[in-house]
Parts: sequence; structure tokens; C-alpha cells
Amino acid sequence: MEGNKIAEVRGIAYKQNLDPYVGGVLEEKLQEFPDKDQYLKKDSDMKTLTAIENKIKANKALSKDELIFLYEINSKIEGFGYQTDPRIKELRNERNPKEDATVVFDCVNEPNRIAWNYEEVNKNTKAYIGPLFPGIFKKLSHLEHIYTSFPEGKIRRANVEIGGKDAKQLEEELVKAGYRISDYAKHMLNSKDFTTSKKPEQIKTVRLKVRDLFSDNFLHTTDDIYKKAEEMGLELCPAEVGPQYRLQYTNQPMNEWFRIAMKQISDSDRDPHVFGLERTSDGVWLHDGWAKPARKWDPDDEFVFRLSSSRK
Repeated sequence: MEGNKIAEVRGIAYKQNLDPYVGGVLEEKLQEFPDKDQYLKKDSDMKTLTAIENKIKANKALSKDELIFLYEINSKIEGFGYQTDPRIKELRNERNPKEDATVVFDCVNEPNRIAWNYEEVNKNTKAYIGPLFPGIFKKLSHLEHIYTSFPEGKIRRANVEIGGKDAKQLEEELVKAGYRISDYAKHMLNSKDFTTSKKPEQIKTVRLKVRDLFSDNFLHTTDDIYKKAEEMGLELCPAEVGPQYRLQYTNQPMNEWFRIAMKQISDSDRDPHVFGLERTSDGVWLHDGWAKPARKWDPDDEFVFRLSSSRK
């Protein structure tokens, strides 16, 4: 216990993860805690993972929803231990991702509707799984599914409404909605360099990992990331995308974080920062990220860019 929250739930199976067979015992007790939803999700995830494990052992086919769950396409699988449940990797290693992709995208009888490179794209293409190329988000805007690799390389697109609110209004709405704001993010909101547009508009955004842009495992600088994204037909977001996206992204998964690709705003020490969106055990945040032009980012770090309406 930590105050009125559950500090830890552990068992003896799977390297101190909670035993999947006893998770249900907790359900009634969890109703007493304010963080019950988080733990009920973990309990549900462990039950689902165990059911999938049993189906694979019995050589039974997995459904589309089960594959989406196992490959963590929509959200991370959460458990009760400190480490990721080792069964996730073990079960995935037994799968053929290329075959599973046909199930996920409803193309079992028409596998050629999945394009694995740009040359294979045609009017019947349903999903693209391959490297990014200049103008991809314009040329493939009609496709619902774009991946750089399956299943890890899902490209996430979202519409974000901006404009019509000044910095003070945005901060007040964030606080009222229960979002936490880091000290540096507050400084950014109150900076003379933070501006908003008066007229509301909806913009299209694209969220990418560094590895999606460069297809390698090297570290890349902020400037290199921005330049490469521009080659793909993307541009930096207006600064107001940070707080606006935070207000509109109400179902962020636990332990997810990403940064807003934007012109940096300097703090009092002239260190450049960008906005970040995070959800951790201590709250849902409008955070900040130190983004010096020469800072090097890990391949799995993520940025949100704006899709330019003018680029072809």
C-alpha cells in the first residue's frame, strides 16, 4: 500500500509477475481503490494472454482480435510484475508475422492486397508494410493501415483541432480536466514564443518513431530527425499542438510517451524544449522534452509531425 493506492501486486509465477490463475481473486478487493481500472486492465490482460497461450499450445488458430492483442497493435499488454511478461516474446517467436498480417487486415483470401513495397501498391491495396518514401502520406492517404514493419512499425495518424484558445485558456482547461503540467511545460505556455491561432482549424498529424524515418538502430539528432521528416512530406507542428493534443488525447495508454516535433522554446537558461505527452503511474501529463538541435534520440523515441496541406 501507498496511501490509498495499491503499491505492488506480485505472485510466484513468471519471474514474480502475478499468477494468471489467481488474478480474479483481486477483482472484488480492487473495487475499493481509486486506481482499480489500471489493475483490472492488468488482470484482464493476463487472462487474455493465458487464453492465447493455451490456444497456441493446442494448435488452434488465433482470431484477428487475439492477434491484435498479442502483437500489442493498439495498446501494450500490462502485467503485475516489474518486467514485461516473457510469454509475450515467446509466443510471438512461434508466429509467422507475414501470415498473421493477412488475418489482422482481413486479407486471408487476398494476401496480395497487402503491399510490401511501393511497387506493389495498386487500387486494391488495403495495407502498406514497407519503408517510408518521400510523399508517402499524400500518396497513400487513402490507406487505413501504413506500417514500416509488422507489427512494431504502425504509423499512427490523428486529427487535432487547434486555434481559438490562448495560452491561459489552454492551461486552465488542462488543470480543470485533471492533467498534470510539468514546470518547464508551464514555462513554455507562458513564453512569448508560444502563440496560438485565433481561428479554429483541424490539422492532420503523423506520429513516427526515429527508426521509422531512418530504418536503422543508430542515434539521430533532433535536426536530422526534423530534416528527414521534411523529406517525407511532413513539417513541424505549431506549438499549440502540444496542449491541444493533450486535451484531446483522453485515452493514452499507461507508460506511453512521445514528443511534439515543433520549433523549440527556450527556458530561462536558454535550453530548448518541446512539449511531450505522457501517462505514468503518477498521472497524465503535458510534459516537456529537452530538444537541443544536436541531442541524439533513441530509435524508439517518437515524435508527432504535421502533414503539410501544401506538399504534393
